[in-house]
Amino acid sequence: MSVSLPEKFISRMRAQLQEEYHLFIEALNEEPPVSIRLNRGRHFTIPEKSAPCAWEANAFYLKERPSFTYDPNFHSGAYYVQEASSMLIGRVLDMLDMSYWNLIIDLCAAPGGKTTHLLDKCPESVFVLANEVVKTRLGALKHNLIKWGKSNCAVISHSVENIAATGLNADLVLVDAPCSGEGLFRKDNESIKHWSEKNLSICEHRQEDILSHVTGLVKEAGYLIYSTCTFNPNENIEQLNKLVESGYFES
Repeated sequence: MSVSLPEKFISRMRAQLQEEYHLFIEALNEEPPVSIRLNRGRHFTIPEKSAPCAWEANAFYLKERPSFTYDPNFHSGAYYVQEASSMLIGRVLDMLDMSYWNLIIDLCAAPGGKTTHLLDKCPESVFVLANEVVKTRLGALKHNLIKWGKSNCAVISHSVENIAATGLNADLVLVDAPCSGEGLFRKDNESIKHWSEKNLSICEHRQEDILSHVTGLVKEAGYLIYSTCTFNPNENIEQLNKLVESGYFES
């Protein structure tokens, strides 16, 4: 497969990656690997010739993509099909002491991959509140959480501003922010067609608005994890730099 990329995207990535740009292009033209994360509450036999994920002990790369639609294990929540890069959040959680925590808020939760990961990593005494403001994405989130089988969670659908106005304080807030989706280019040609500088700007402002309400949601000495599936620095490190400059967070 040969990926046709927007010229302005190419120009920015050349400047961003410099001598590693050719490696990036080679990776974009490779077939995306298929990875799954197992549900510890279910019994499931790992497929033959699967390879372990380096940063998540409960995850594996599959040799080939099976027909998940026809697999009863998939529908019963025995595993979650998820990009291995998304599982890096679990590696971060492994570094934290969650023994004294009470509440985690996943602010942009659908379709539920990272929410189920949070549930696997935290003690059952910690409640996970999964929020999704886009109503059309709520069904998938609810379905995946029901399949996962954990009781210490709930699904809501409110703006971040309204949630912050309740006075809730969480030990951890996860913002897997809506973004321009450049990280999806390898597996979704439609995401390439939707790329534009205007869309980048829209995403940057949307993320900034979400993060402007997050400061009141995180407890003192609590944590914020911010992630996107894009390469645009203005949607990533620059958003975090603004938070650090505000004086409320440190990196």
